[in-house]
Amino acid sequence: MPNDSRSVDEATMTHESPTRGARSNEERELAGYLDELVSATFAGKSPGNYVAGREPNEPASTELEGQEPEGVAVPEPVSEVAAPQEKPPPSGRQTRGTTRASMREGLLALFRDTQRLSPPPPSAPTTANGPKLPATEPSVFLRRFLEPATRSPELAPSGLASLDARLDGGFGSGLHLVQGEPGVGKTAFLESVAWEAVSAERPVLYYALKEGTIGAWERLISTLGIILGTAIPLDTLRARTLGPDELETLTRLDLALQASVLPYLSLIETIPASTDNLSALIEDVRLRAQGAKERHGKIPLLLIDDLERLLLLTRAQPLLHVLSRLDDALVADSMPGLLAMTPPDRSAYGQERLPAQTTLALLSVSAFADEAFGRVDLELRTNARTGWTGTLPLLLDRHSGLFTDPSL
Repeated sequence: MPNDSRSVDEATMTHESPTRGARSNEERELAGYLDELVSATFAGKSPGNYVAGREPNEPASTELEGQEPEGVAVPEPVSEVAAPQEKPPPSGRQTRGTTRASMREGLLALFRDTQRLSPPPPSAPTTANGPKLPATEPSVFLRRFLEPATRSPELAPSGLASLDARLDGGFGSGLHLVQGEPGVGKTAFLESVAWEAVSAERPVLYYALKEGTIGAWERLISTLGIILGTAIPLDTLRARTLGPDELETLTRLDLALQASVLPYLSLIETIPASTDNLSALIEDVRLRAQGAKERHGKIPLLLIDDLERLLLLTRAQPLLHVLSRLDDALVADSMPGLLAMTPPDRSAYGQERLPAQTTLALLSVSAFADEAFGRVDLELRTNARTGWTGTLPLLLDRHSGLFTDPSL
């Protein structure tokens, strides 16, 4: 009598059982149904073909029509079951398999739209997918990209005819040093240049590190009072000894200062704290300058009063390093900048030229307290733009705190 178990094992080893073949066909049918269900779902339609009478969780039947009798092997089919026909998605709906070709065609279509020479009329409706095409102005990124290549340095006149003639029109981009002993008028010189810039509607970034913003505001109020004919002496302001009439005048001057001067002149008394305060200062200047240029359409003038305070805020970095970094940054941004400082120790730096475009030195000639004007000589010691060096006589108006030419 033959061994039945051995026959079954041999059949299993050489051929697939009828039950397994049936299950394989059933799995392929179920896979086809699932593929069609997924395709129909993505297309937003209900499936058009399904296995009738079967619930989603009902186990598959093992009986199929035309099933071979027991013991006959059912070979695996050579070809795979064909995938269900792909249905196009409805309009306005993107399939998951967006190809590079379709993306390229879409971008080319947008590009062709932007090539229209004339913009759409104002009454044309806005498209559902975005704003009207084409764009009629270059982006802010393109304008900022092209600025370094197209912009020319904007000179900052000092307002002193004799000095501007030697500077070939004014202070160019880069760092300009204003040296002088304490009390000679370095701050007054910076503010004279600031008033000239404001009168030309040019923005000014004034880092009043020496006296602070309140001290700078007091000087501006006093000067504006002289200009408008309603003067309040600076000493009276700082002593806080104002009567009722002077307080009323001060209020009017403050309103005039806010309306006509402070929109162009930014008063700053500190720099952002950072592990590298010098880099933080340069970044702060750049951010403020960009904002001022966007508001007024002109590159601002930078004023820093004074170097000693700046060195303390930048944690006493070497003088040459600070000046070189500032000059490089100002040249890169086409911005003129004036920095007030006491003359450096010649024994420490020798006759080496300081890293700056121009070096000016203010020397007091007469300093009598009862004189309305003080004589101050200005020595132009280095001048990178014209090469001229020499001495120019100037007058300091002690009431307004502004420099003038002797001829005036």
